Amino acid sequence: MSIEYSGENKTFHLKTKSSSYIMHVMEGGLLANIYYGKRVDEAPLHLMQYRTISCKSMPEFAEKGGLNF
Repeated sequence: MSIEYSGENKTFHLKTKSSSYIMHVMEGGLLANIYYGKRVDEAPLHLMQYRTISCKSMPEFAEKGGLNF
């Protein structure tokens, strides 16, 4: 297994022989699950479409109007 980090995209890419797991570091240091499945060589950045969600259970983000991911 290997773990790659891209500072440019703020992504962690965990690779096994047959699978990939990609996470994105969001504002506040939260991790967003981007991809899990068949092994890919490059992170599918098109899956990182940002939206704003309500964060009632996370007051530090609710005060900012939500959380972008």
